[in-house]
Amino acid sequence: MPSEPKLLILPIETKAREFQAKAFFAARAIERGYDVWLGSAREMFHNLVTFPRATMLAHHVGFGFKVFLPQAYRFGFRVVAWDEESLVVKNDDFYIRERVPEQHIRYVNQFYTRGRGDYEAVLKHYPFMAGKVFQTGNPRLDILHPRYTRYHADKIFESKRPRVMLNSRFSHSNPAHMTKENFRQGQLARFANDPEALAYKRGYMDYTNLLFEDFIDMVDRLTDAVPERDFVLRPHPSEAPDLWERMAARKRNLTVNSQNTATAWSLESDVTIHNGCMTAIEASLLGCNVVAYMPRQSSSFDVKWPNAVSHKITDMDPLIDYVRTAKRPDATRRSELATQARKTLSGYFAGMKGEKSSSELVLDALDKDVFTRKRSAGDHCFEFRHKVMRYLSKTRRGLGLNPRGVAADRAKDAYFELKFPSLDISEVDEALHIAGGERFQLRQIRKNWFSVTR
Repeated sequence: MPSEPKLLILPIETKAREFQAKAFFAARAIERGYDVWLGSAREMFHNLVTFPRATMLAHHVGFGFKVFLPQAYRFGFRVVAWDEESLVVKNDDFYIRERVPEQHIRYVNQFYTRGRGDYEAVLKHYPFMAGKVFQTGNPRLDILHPRYTRYHADKIFESKRPRVMLNSRFSHSNPAHMTKENFRQGQLARFANDPEALAYKRGYMDYTNLLFEDFIDMVDRLTDAVPERDFVLRPHPSEAPDLWERMAARKRNLTVNSQNTATAWSLESDVTIHNGCMTAIEASLLGCNVVAYMPRQSSSFDVKWPNAVSHKITDMDPLIDYVRTAKRPDATRRSELATQARKTLSGYFAGMKGEKSSSELVLDALDKDVFTRKRSAGDHCFEFRHKVMRYLSKTRRGLGLNPRGVAADRAKDAYFELKFPSLDISEVDEALHIAGGERFQLRQIRKNWFSVTR
């Protein structure tokens, strides 16, 4: 299959987190002369060999891509990447050890960092990446601006009762797709050959387990103490909702909801409460009231920047008092809060000072890149073997000869459908128009995948 260097492929893993920003980035890329495909990462991973060979912008290079990145490279894709999880990290050095393994980043033609901190950490660990790493920020930050409020506002909100948004980010302590013990073992096993990183990861997980227990207690007590407020709890996309749903079942003023975006809920709430969550950065840049509930602190394990843009409360009684009197900011106050948050974060994230957006910085880097790699005979043999094995696997499962494999795939599909339930062409059309894209053609090309051309 021939290479198509001016085609940019944007896989989306978690729709609520990534879709709007990827659509915004697509609109900017079209202005630069690119054609764009965007859609479900899961669909692409299953069918990678059937996609056109083009520039593929991966949403991370972590351990979950152990198979995918070498395949994409050998199939002839130009792989570039940022990391959707890099916007909120414990510290930059550990972030590289945990999320950017050397055996993966070697397959990447360019890597885009949130700012100077992770840029320097990448080059410290991998000096061979010099000239391939760029400080760009992330398009998720581009759309956190008053002119793009339509991305975050949602028509489903009808009740005007006082509302509080509770954001849980404890997927380590409450994983959705396996037991807590198995998840912990798998996480720690990654650092078996790195004693320093292993000790840090173990300490971090122990600390977040304590924070999770604090958060459970806070939600339980706060909802009882302020019955006149509606509370909406949003679990992390990788977090099991069962515990929260059991709590909500015995409370009239608490609901668990993973629909709509966290920013939409923050805009429609009097206050958003979290601990170390990316939602706080998004909500603060939109000028919302944001509280970090911090009943315990750690200079090593607290996630710094979400808490830095929040009003910090360490005890339940002050939190209850704050929630009782909190009011949704008016336009003037929202502007003040957003300006303050942007100033706090401008030294941490690239693309925040107004000269160029993160989308423009990424496209500037792409425009500089000359991709000249030619595939070897071994690469072509690798692809042929993959196609044969893919055909045999599908045939065996279709004939019912591999029930265990079918069951495993169904379990994975159910998990990923929570992250990316579906994507409709009207959603893509609306998101592109909000971004200012006017002159484009949009068509569906396969399940959950769309082509956008000028």
